[in-house]
Amino acid sequence: MAEITEPSESDLHMVISLARQVTGAPSGHGRAKRTKSSATYLALQESYKEKLQKFKDARSARYQEMQLPHRHICDMIAIYLGIEPNEVLEFIIDHSKPLDLLNSFLGKDGPMAILFYYQSGMHFDMHNYYLRS
Repeated sequence: MAEITEPSESDLHMVISLARQVTGAPSGHGRAKRTKSSATYLALQESYKEKLQKFKDARSARYQEMQLPHRHICDMIAIYLGIEPNEVLEFIIDHSKPLDLLNSFLGKDGPMAILFYYQSGMHFDMHNYYLRS
């Protein structure tokens, strides 16, 4: 008959580890991994907040740069395209290139004409494209 001995500490750790695996409870390594991923998520969230704040600051600066001639051109574009003037204005202040184009158009020795391309309708949804492929 086999002799029964007291369980050692390593045996207890093995049993606890096995019980955690069976029940799905996180082990010490899982907690560290979860903590690390949480820290990474928080860092990305802070980075996103900083980028969003920079975008908002740049957008408000571009809005302040818009003068009466800029707004008049936005109104004329909106009337011609049959859309709201705020849509044109929002597009121009969301990006720096359209505002630079308007500034060069209004400046001395700037271009004599500006071509605006507008396509109404639904935008192309990439998610549906990947599902159909």
